[in-house]
Amino acid sequence: MPSPSSDSLLTTRLERLRDQPETAAATVIDLRGVEHGDDPRFARSLLHYLESWAAPDPCETIPASGRRVLILAAAERAAALRRGAAAMADALRQHGFGEARAQHYDLPTDTPRLLLDLAPRPHPHGLAEAGPPPPAPPPTAAFGRLLDLEKTLAGADVEPLLREEIVWSLADPDNPTAALTELAISLQELEARLDAPLRRDEWLRHEASAILDYGMLRHIARDRSRSERPLSFDLHVATALDPRFVGAARNIPAETRARLTAELLAWEAAVEPQS
Repeated sequence: MPSPSSDSLLTTRLERLRDQPETAAATVIDLRGVEHGDDPRFARSLLHYLESWAAPDPCETIPASGRRVLILAAAERAAALRRGAAAMADALRQHGFGEARAQHYDLPTDTPRLLLDLAPRPHPHGLAEAGPPPPAPPPTAAFGRLLDLEKTLAGADVEPLLREEIVWSLADPDNPTAALTELAISLQELEARLDAPLRRDEWLRHEASAILDYGMLRHIARDRSRSERPLSFDLHVATALDPRFVGAARNIPAETRARLTAELLAWEAAVEPQS
């Protein structure tokens, strides 16, 4: 369903640009020709990459209709946004994800054209606002590796990558008991299979985290429903806030969910954008 709050946000921002002209760089990204462009998590990764080209200046990211997103940045970052959009489109094309289109505007000169291009406004697609940009643009090679991971791991069986560790209870020191089984996807094994430097590349590891989280949830729903031992696994904050998370969790039988412990990373909870 469309997001009324996103709709009003876009309307308010466009009216302000019309009535109170600003000097800024504006880019409208169109993801209608991109595979998975309607997936909020994947779209957010694309926006994070593009916003990073405007660093260290902040960007405004506002959903528009038809899988389009309006990005506003300082006028001095106009050339950087153009280069970033071209690099993103080229990487998507080379990896078989289709065509991302970009329109660029120099405000206030191009404000009338921007208003015309974003109207009429059917309900926007409702992409979540992207978080703050990284301090420097990630190399295009890292973005390409993220697309490779998306292709390879979306819907894939992660069982060959899993590692298990039993957590013991020492409530009775003379009789330790197995409290739960901790499940984790081995980044070392994943690196070896896909030649992706996840442990060294913080940006790539963060953007790939939701792909791995959903792989873990699919595995638990399919292969662990008969296990009577309590299970635990790491869950990233961005995944827990993703609109698809509730549906993925409900695919796990209720009796299995009752035995699950999802461990949220404390440092992520401190820095994750509010929703």
